[in-house]
Amino acid sequence: MGKSNHRKFKNYLIHKDFQIRIILYSLLFIGLITTFTIAITLSPYVNKMVHSTVLEEQMAAAETYMLLLKLIPGIFVLSVIFLFTMVFFTHRLCGPLVNFLRSFEAGVKGDLTHKVHLRKNDYLKEESSVYNEMIDNLTLKLMSIKRNSKEVQALLNGIIEETDKPDRIEGNTIAEKANNALKSTEMVVEEISFFKLPEDSDRREPSPLPE
Repeated sequence: MGKSNHRKFKNYLIHKDFQIRIILYSLLFIGLITTFTIAITLSPYVNKMVHSTVLEEQMAAAETYMLLLKLIPGIFVLSVIFLFTMVFFTHRLCGPLVNFLRSFEAGVKGDLTHKVHLRKNDYLKEESSVYNEMIDNLTLKLMSIKRNSKEVQALLNGIIEETDKPDRIEGNTIAEKANNALKSTEMVVEEISFFKLPEDSDRREPSPLPE
């Protein structure tokens, strides 16, 4: 049972280094804030306990000081709860990031079939939707380019076959096939022009994101 729970908890550390770094930084920040707050809160009572010459003030300060010290275990419990909360939070954040990373790696290899699929309570749902829409648009454009390229190839092969048979050349037939090939080529160029490339200097650069 213990091993099962341990394994289940480890499953929440999808991107261990990143998650642990976020959790440690968060705990450090909360620890510093808590320590500073406790020090500021207790210092007046410590000052009265040490420097006051009135016994009643010393006793009242001591009682309040001891009462505040009893809150420290509660702060520790809250810190543990915060730790587990951060584990679950980073799990819901890192899960999508890992999914995005795998999709990016597949895209680098030319695989556009890998989309981002998130779980019900994951973050970055809007970003994944936009990314998947981009993949769909790329796929449609590339499929169209591939189809038009095959048509151009078929037309050019037909022209070559006609020119290889001088005794059966028909000028109108060759011109018609060449014209069709030109139209298909123009369609391919139009499809490709959908994408912004570095050499397209005449196209406006996107505005930089605000800092």
